[in-house]
Amino acid sequence: MRKINLLIVAVLALAGCEKVIELEPTIGDNLVLNAVPMPEKQAFVYFAHTHFFLDTSNCHPIDSVSMTLTVNGTDYLPDSVVRCRYYFPYIYAGGDSVEVHATAGNRQIEAHTYVPHMPQLSNIQFSYNAYGNTLRYYNAQFDLQDRPDERQYYILQVMQRDSGMRFNEWFQQYDTVDTTHATYFMLRHNPEVTGDASYVIPMMGYFYTRNMFNDDEIDGQNYQFQIEIPHLIDTNEVEPFKHEYTVKIESVTFARLRYVIDVARQGNGFFAEQGQVRGNVSGALGIFAGSARVEAPFWPDTIPTLPPNSVTSSYRPEERTIPHCLSLLKKKY
Repeated sequence: MRKINLLIVAVLALAGCEKVIELEPTIGDNLVLNAVPMPEKQAFVYFAHTHFFLDTSNCHPIDSVSMTLTVNGTDYLPDSVVRCRYYFPYIYAGGDSVEVHATAGNRQIEAHTYVPHMPQLSNIQFSYNAYGNTLRYYNAQFDLQDRPDERQYYILQVMQRDSGMRFNEWFQQYDTVDTTHATYFMLRHNPEVTGDASYVIPMMGYFYTRNMFNDDEIDGQNYQFQIEIPHLIDTNEVEPFKHEYTVKIESVTFARLRYVIDVARQGNGFFAEQGQVRGNVSGALGIFAGSARVEAPFWPDTIPTLPPNSVTSSYRPEERTIPHCLSLLKKKY
């Protein structure tokens, strides 16, 4: 009986050891400047105070700001400011050399970058293989013509958009689903990456959600890519889902590539560890780095089905040794 009493006392004592920590939203002294100059897009620069992570306003303007954008040696002043975004009367083009200079009080901020040329894609083809009623492999093929006159860094990604009705077993109700997310894919042909091996971030062994590479092995050449996108069909769909896919190939500056790698390494889950993401802005936090992106969308209902006996996938259904990976491809809602 005495042991039980001691246990009760210990539990009550621990229950009283509670301290409420108040999180005070504060605006720090740090400044942040972000911009991604892209071809055929109007020039703008985001410039603001850093803000509390629970603050959803996403704009704490800076007083007494003067800013100049220099493109190919010509200066431009902002003609409007909307929610900490400074817009300039200029439309970017591939090959532009860009600098930004800002003054906020006694602080000087500057950064420079260039605008990559749009990736040149050709011979784009889509098809798919079906294995029973639950597994499909969507095949995307295209040629990438690399530019011979400049160092290129590329990011390859596939986005999936799902729309339809699903039975939510947790809440025991039907839910309308319309969401876009990065999906896993596999490369059958991949240019050999040289230099820093961190340019490639593999996901789940053979699968990627994003593939990064430089053009050391394809400099100035026409290179053929073949992508396979595995898709597990959810039997809980009340009505047939509409699945739209978008293959994105992005030509980026080295500063943007390094930034994307830092973000990918941290992850975005609840238990992700925060770390300092490397930027290229002097006098403030942030990233000022060019990018040029081409997107090739397709709907599965509009692409041809390959003959049943043709197997384009590197993994035949009877030879798959990574079923745990395929099970992770199923999107959870």
